[in-house]
Amino acid sequence: MTYSATAGVQYKITVTNYGSSYFSGWSNGATSSSTTVTTTQSTTLTATYQTGGQAAQPILMVESEYQGGTPITGLYVTVESANGAVVADGFTPFTFPGTLDATYTVIASNYGPYNFIDWSTGSSDNYLTFSLSQSTTLAAYYS
Repeated sequence: MTYSATAGVQYKITVTNYGSSYFSGWSNGATSSSTTVTTTQSTTLTATYQTGGQAAQPILMVESEYQGGTPITGLYVTVESANGAVVADGFTPFTFPGTLDATYTVIASNYGPYNFIDWSTGSSDNYLTFSLSQSTTLAAYYS
């Protein structure tokens, strides 16, 4: 895809898995299915995919955004296993290599002026429980 961008403007670019092809990373080193770039000159960004069936180790990516879609970095998230044990935590954008078909709960925290509103799935609870059956990107929306 080619896009004529405006210099100095921040753009969020998102890709998805398709059929037996699974996203594995960007040429700028980012591993989330969404990446943000600010162009100052002609730029090439390449998405790399794996093929050949279901990814052996699905990746959970958690991003945070203002409700209008502007990315926020550095908000804290926790990932718990089905038994409630914390298996990972960190600041957004956050990547967790999970176990195929394992159940996890992701918890988004409020911080300073940032108040959690809902997840990209539509759930308004600050925690989200799901089975990781494929690489997944979740966005936590804040006001």
